Amino acid sequence: MADIYELSDEVKQVMVDGLRRGFVEFIEEKAKKKDEMAVSSGYSWTRGNHIDNEINKALVEQNMGTSKLRKSGSWKFLRFNLIADEHRVWLVQKPISFVRKSDNLAKHDAKHQSLISIWGNTVNAKYGDLFSGESQEIDLFDSADDIEDININNIRQDQADAFYLLTYEVSKDNDITSVQLNIIYDGKVKKIADLNEFNAASPVEIPSEIREKLEPEEVIDPNVEQSSSYEYYKDVTAKNDDLTNKNVGKNK
Repeated sequence: MADIYELSDEVKQVMVDGLRRGFVEFIEEKAKKKDEMAVSSGYSWTRGNHIDNEINKALVEQNMGTSKLRKSGSWKFLRFNLIADEHRVWLVQKPISFVRKSDNLAKHDAKHQSLISIWGNTVNAKYGDLFSGESQEIDLFDSADDIEDININNIRQDQADAFYLLTYEVSKDNDITSVQLNIIYDGKVKKIADLNEFNAASPVEIPSEIREKLEPEEVIDPNVEQSSSYEYYKDVTAKNDDLTNKNVGKNK
């Protein structure tokens, strides 16, 4: 089985801090819009933009990675590009509800696949044994550095050494309570790192007075998440909009 490459503790902490900072920015703005507007439910869809933006800023400021702006229909999101033990690693952040919806991750031979499924089924094909039960151990190697992005026209396995999903869970009191690093392939998900210690150690606090202003379903409702109920990441063509050292989500 191919080795699974682990990101350094420094990179993990920077990503988790960026995730939390983006979440704080989102719920503060969401609470503000709730006070100012007669209807503000549509603003819930901006959560991912805020989180992408803050993770991107944190990685770029620490010279730990770059990102690529990807487009799926009318929706844009970031794919982060990191290095681990001199190996290229791609990463996308999603709420845990995304991987709990079976139709979000397609099998490798499926006719219709999302961008996330395509990356998982091509880049991670070398890790197939990990998902078949033939291997019981995961070998991890750690390191971290900055990486220049690669120009993608066709999805090929040799353009990255691993593709990971950074997932987070939001509690009923609107706090981030669980963060994990996962690898996906053939419609399946396997946790490769528990980042809860980095979440607990993060200096980024989510103000209770803001959390209490919003109902849980106003922050994240898995029953109506656009990743499962809308045409989101479905049958898409990747577009190579460069995003290097550039912040997104300025228009809130």
